[in-house]
Amino acid sequence: MKLFKKAKSKFYWYDFTVRGRRYRGSTQEMKSVRALQVASLKLASAMERTDPLPTKPAVFQEFADRFLKWVNDGRLEEKTRKFYRNGWRLLKSTSVAVLRVDQITGDCAEQLKFPGSAANANCALRTLRRMLHKAAARMTLDCHLLSVEECRVVGRVGRQGS
Repeated sequence: MKLFKKAKSKFYWYDFTVRGRRYRGSTQEMKSVRALQVASLKLASAMERTDPLPTKPAVFQEFADRFLKWVNDGRLEEKTRKFYRNGWRLLKSTSVAVLRVDQITGDCAEQLKFPGSAANANCALRTLRRMLHKAAARMTLDCHLLSVEECRVVGRVGRQGS
């Protein structure tokens, strides 16, 4: 880790690389001891796979474009592609489409209503769960956000054995 002062800045700056990714920025500190502590915290944060330079996660609808590109280009069966596209069709008209990815919780998912049968709701919720897992892998979201449960199918009778 490199700690230095820029010519036209009163603050100390840090520069380090973790897993091939470069992190650099101002410590916003003028004393070298405090600057070293701040830089060390940023390094420790990067080592724990959390972003030391946080940015706002994308709005869910923007992330959906990346997800649908993965659905279309990925090695998925045609029925799976159709399933995920249908799930997004159902999700895009709900309130979660305008939320940031990190704001979607299990409580949000429980309040969603979908037209048609419980199968529609399960399709949308399964797609939501998959999208949140993809976002978590990409943006290191907290895993507690990912608990989206399926709807219970009421009045459904199982197949009778022959």
